[in-house]
Amino acid sequence: MKLNILSRIGFVIAGLTALSLSASAQVSFNGAISMDSSGLPGPSGIVVNTHDLSSATVINNWIGSVVVSVSGNIPAGLSGQPVNFANPWVIGTPQSQLWEVNGFSFDLVSATVTQGSFYLNVFADGILNGPSGFTSTPATWNFGTSGLGTPLPGSGDKLFSWSSSTTSVPDGGTTVALLGCSLLGLHGLRRKLAKP
Repeated sequence: MKLNILSRIGFVIAGLTALSLSASAQVSFNGAISMDSSGLPGPSGIVVNTHDLSSATVINNWIGSVVVSVSGNIPAGLSGQPVNFANPWVIGTPQSQLWEVNGFSFDLVSATVTQGSFYLNVFADGILNGPSGFTSTPATWNFGTSGLGTPLPGSGDKLFSWSSSTTSVPDGGTTVALLGCSLLGLHGLRRKLAKP
């Protein structure tokens, strides 16, 4: 009976080790992606549902959105690439794939919004996702726009220029520490069961 339990514990340890090795093959994000509305020719900015930023509740359209810089281990090739945003977006609400560019995306989980007649700021927490080789990483997204806006040609809407930055927040090794504690606990259980 004891041998059977010990065999099972051995299989569990082997399985956890294999999971640990496969997880370490993926890389957490460590850096930032900055974007704004001025990187493409023609009209650029956001269109909100009012002319006054203090009462804006929805971003109806993002025009001319582009990555302007990256840092850390985020590929430099993202710079200059156009960004696709969720349209429309109810300002401050959780949103899967709020933005996406070349296989990278941001899932907004929670946000704090501050706004007045001439400004709108969003401070959000979420998850930065990437292509194969990267693991999803907690991140913050800071968005800001200000000013009176300019009339959008051919409509009664106004365009407000904006900028934002998504910064990864790696877990600092917490996952590896928890895995290590689990393995130590299993080893202690194994020793206890092995005593005559």
